[in-house]
Parts: sequence; C-alpha cells; structure tokens
Amino acid sequence: MIYTTSSDKTLRTRLLRWTQPLVLSVTCCVLISHQLALKGLGKRPVEQVDSTVLQHLEDRVMELELSALDAQRGKNIVTQEDLSDLNAAIKGRVIDIETAISVTASQADLQALIQRVELVESGPKKMVQGLPPNKPSRRTRTPKKVAEPTFQILGRELRGGEDFLSIGPRGTQALGQTRLIRIGESYSGWRLESIDEQFAVFVADGVTQRLSIHQERSCPACS
Repeated sequence: MIYTTSSDKTLRTRLLRWTQPLVLSVTCCVLISHQLALKGLGKRPVEQVDSTVLQHLEDRVMELELSALDAQRGKNIVTQEDLSDLNAAIKGRVIDIETAISVTASQADLQALIQRVELVESGPKKMVQGLPPNKPSRRTRTPKKVAEPTFQILGRELRGGEDFLSIGPRGTQALGQTRLIRIGESYSGWRLESIDEQFAVFVADGVTQRLSIHQERSCPACS
C-alpha cells in the first residue's frame, strides 16, 4: 500500500511537472504562428487585407494570452509583462496595417479624382483642337459709287473780293438757268467747299470731289 501511494504521487508529480511546460510550448507556438501570419499579411498588398481577419487575429491573441496566464499563474517562466509586451507588439502591427489600408484607400480615391479632372480638362481641349481655326472675316467694303454731277461748271467769278462759282444744268442753253454760288452753299446736293484757280472742291454723299473749272462750256449764251 505504501509503495502504491508513493508510485501514484510520483506519477502525479511528473504529470504536473510536464503539463505546464507543454501548455506553454503549445501557447508559444500558436503565438509565433499568428505573429508570422500577421507578418505575411503585412507583406501582402494592403488592398487584400480584410479588417475582419485582423480583428479575428487580435481576438485570438487575447484568448491565447488569457490561456497562458491561467497555465502560468504564479510561475515566472512567462510573466505578465512578457505577454503584455507581445500583445502590444501585435496590436501595433495590426494598427500599422490598418493605417496603411486607410492611407492607400485615400491615395486611390485621390488618384481617381485627379484622373477624372484630367479627363474633364482634356475634353474641351480636344473639342477646341477638332474645330477649324476661326478665320478673320474680311469685310468687303463696297466702294461708294462716285456720283456724277448733274450740273456743269461755267466759270469762276470774283465779286466784291469774294469768289463765286458759276454753274448750271448740263446742256443748258439759257443764261437764266445759270447760278452763282459761294463757298458753303449747295446745288443739287453738292456743297461747295473751296475754289482755286483750276478746281472747285465739292462734297456729295460724304465723298469729296474735285471738279475742273476750265472745262468745255456747253452754254453758247455764256460765251
């Protein structure tokens, strides 16, 4: 009976001795496995990282931390400070990955917006480039038709120190149809502007014309 009791105590002692290191080993292996998984996620394109997976890993780490604490309560092999440091490191890694996802999403949105702005800006440019250049319209000025005088100049006369111009209808035969006009007066819409030795200057319909005074007379009575 004494031998049996001693044997049971020895077996129980051995089990207790190896159970805690075994639990710690398994816990550490699982922690290392999850840490490697997090590193793998960090190397993957951030677009493929799912926030749900990250949350699941964080919850799993917390569970393993609690299991390790239960297994090593009162032991110094794995302390509370060690597990807290490990958990903080993993949490920091998770935050870095989530921040990278947020920044990448913002940059992607910004790049898409820039492309849309460039597309909108290039639209009017293409339309302008496709249009033929505007040619300056040339206004063809129709030259005013020079009016022909309806009268003839019969001569120049000086009366009282003032110049007068003797004019009459074309082909006139009567002296009574002639008229003397001074500078500033009009005849049949023609205003006399000036008189010199050879020419008389008239303005008709806004056009200035110089008519010769010494032209052939057709009025026999004026000879």
